[in-house]
Amino acid sequence: MPVTTTALARKVRLQFQTGMDGDGEPVYKNKTFSRLKTDAADQDIYDVAQSIASLSAHPLSGVTRLDETDLAEEA
Repeated sequence: MPVTTTALARKVRLQFQTGMDGDGEPVYKNKTFSRLKTDAADQDIYDVAQSIASLSAHPLSGVTRLDETDLAEEA
């Protein structure tokens, strides 16, 4: 059966390198921001993530878009 999708939520996760562990491996901390518009453009999300990261004392090491989508069979 065909399936329809409905966008429910969109979030962005910023990953910061907060230091090094005892073995010299990087330590990361994630910060997630929710309630983004489900139709927000990727470039806009990335630009906002960069702006937020500029306020942090730690370097940004990654930006991830997280989407929540409902899947349902067509009636």
